[in-house]
Amino acid sequence: MILKEKIRRYGLIIFLTASVILAIFYLPWRFYVDRMNSSVALALQERVVNIDFLLMGKDVLFVHEVSEITSDAKVLIPVATKTSTLEAIVRKGVEKGKKIGILEFYENEKKLKEIARKYPISSFIRAHLVKPEEYARYDPFSLNQRLIRAVRERSVDFIILPPPPEGWKLSYHQLAFNTYYSLIKEGANYSTFPTFHAVEPPALLKFLAWTGILGIYASVNIGYIIVGALLIPLGNWGYSISIILATLFLYRALKDSRWYLRYLSYVLLALLANAVFSSPEYIGGIMEFRGVKLSLIALPALVGLKTLLKERPRKFKRSDIILFFALLIAAGYYLLRSGNYGFAPTLELKIRDLMDAVFFARPRTKELAGFASALLMDLQPSLRSARWGFILEIIATVGMVSIVNTFCHFKGPIFVHLVRTFNGLWMSGVTVFFITGVWSLWTGKSD
Repeated sequence: MILKEKIRRYGLIIFLTASVILAIFYLPWRFYVDRMNSSVALALQERVVNIDFLLMGKDVLFVHEVSEITSDAKVLIPVATKTSTLEAIVRKGVEKGKKIGILEFYENEKKLKEIARKYPISSFIRAHLVKPEEYARYDPFSLNQRLIRAVRERSVDFIILPPPPEGWKLSYHQLAFNTYYSLIKEGANYSTFPTFHAVEPPALLKFLAWTGILGIYASVNIGYIIVGALLIPLGNWGYSISIILATLFLYRALKDSRWYLRYLSYVLLALLANAVFSSPEYIGGIMEFRGVKLSLIALPALVGLKTLLKERPRKFKRSDIILFFALLIAAGYYLLRSGNYGFAPTLELKIRDLMDAVFFARPRTKELAGFASALLMDLQPSLRSARWGFILEIIATVGMVSIVNTFCHFKGPIFVHLVRTFNGLWMSGVTVFFITGVWSLWTGKSD
């Protein structure tokens, strides 16, 4: 037992030491890479004086067939869905020195990313298209926030902007200039020929990242280091599984620590995960973290199952069964809201836009609730031991894995991830201390 505790302690020391050293060297490097790739271009359907915007139909082409490629085009956006046609367009475009634009959320996005892995990553850029029919869902402010988010959070390289609807009483030129100056104010570098700069990370950074992750593995069981070592050569899926397992092992290794420390440790794990996936193909958005839904549900589900079986009586009451199904529905809604296609009500979207405008990077709701739950369990331990107190623990784990998931959006600038996480921490802290302070005064138990 003494040896096991020593191994656990040494594993955690390795994790913490590697994380701190990595932060010192990795963050400046990543800031530099993100700054290099902060250029953005605007493509319009007509010329605008004074600023050299890209022109649709001339500089930027939607390409269905290879025969549609022209010599004047700077950017080709393949919109075909047949793999052989896409491969032919990409091959011809790269040979001619054109940039290949991959449309976000378009039906051929996955196929194009698979094809892109066969070519220099600098030949590909990420494009964001505002469809004319989408204007009905926006006003000038909310559209501007959408475009800022596309650049700020996902580092898109150029935006295709159609004319605004007549109801906006805003000319096409005004919309273009407003968007342009908003992006410049955001800190983006405007370019008429957007380019992704592929920068390989120093080997030392990845070594430190893997050292920290394997330290987590060792803190639970020294033999798990072998499992981690076997996952590393497996590439994308191996990396992703290793991070998912690390979220489980770190929770177990810190089971006797204060809740707020357990929560904050996931910020360090998130940084390690981001460094593991710091190769150009991930920062460029050509490859992505695999198993996103699994990474979000694995830890909360295991904690929920463990507490239900361990803490509830052998004979479940009707209220326990109702609670069980309520948790299943909550888990389904949680997954439905997660990811690029997550559902959110219109009112919530407006609140998000406002928070993004005020706080630069809106904290995730999951992280607000997660850290608040962790603090409450530290400040009021009796809450955790209450009949249904384990729900607070589940909510805390949701916030923990959400932090890791935030940093697994590799194409987004890491500065934005840091600000988003920091905003979630301080907002949760202020809210909890205010509520507990008011409650103490109300109940007359304040010291």
